[in-house]
Amino acid sequence: MHDITQIQQAKKKADVLLLLSFTPLGLIGIPRMIAGKSMHSWKFAGLLYLVGMGLVMKASQLETAYPTSSGIVDITGAFVICWAISLHAFMVIKDVMMFWRISEDKQRFLASQHHTEHPDCLESVNVLR
Repeated sequence: MHDITQIQQAKKKADVLLLLSFTPLGLIGIPRMIAGKSMHSWKFAGLLYLVGMGLVMKASQLETAYPTSSGIVDITGAFVICWAISLHAFMVIKDVMMFWRISEDKQRFLASQHHTEHPDCLESVNVLR
């Protein structure tokens, strides 16, 4: 019974983190941080954003003195920002999928435990399908 309670709590936590993943907090990785997961990819994406924005700002400063260099730096900065956006989108989707999978796994386990303890409930569930 103690294991069931822990699994129910884990499912509730996964559900809350899944919901948080759909909010602006999910866009900055807060649900992943609350879950105690690694934030290395999020830090790397943040670094890419900073580098990309720095390159684009530097390109505008170089524009009058070195137009060719300014264009190359600007294109490089835009590429780095696009890379950061792609990585960021991938990580948000990956986090949502992770919390969804955890919640579904816990739900399946709880349902199987319930059906083994109460076999008569299995018949009513089959009738509803």
